[in-house]
Amino acid sequence: MPDVICQKLVGISNYINTVLPLKPFQLAMLIWEEHLYREKIGLPTLLDDTLDAVVYSNFMNFVTNGHKNPYFEWEKNWEEYNDSKENKLRGLST
Repeated sequence: MPDVICQKLVGISNYINTVLPLKPFQLAMLIWEEHLYREKIGLPTLLDDTLDAVVYSNFMNFVTNGHKNPYFEWEKNWEEYNDSKENKLRGLST
C-alpha cells in the first residue's frame, strides 16, 4: 500500500511541476516543508537522507543572510554536499 501512495505522490508532483513550473526556491521550500510535515505525522521521508532535507532548507538561509545570488550559493552548496555524499558511498574521505 505505501508503494502505491508514493507512486501517486510522485505522479502528482510531476503533474504539478509540469502544469505549474516552480522556481528553484519554491521547490526547495516545498520539499523542506513536506519533509517536516511527514516527520510530524510519522510518515517516512521521501528523500534519500534526512540531511538532504536540511540542504534544501539552507536555501532560505542564503536568502535571509543577504547573499547577492542566493540561488548560486545554494547550488554550490548542493553540489558540494552531493560530491561529499558520493565520496562517502565510495569509501573515499573528503
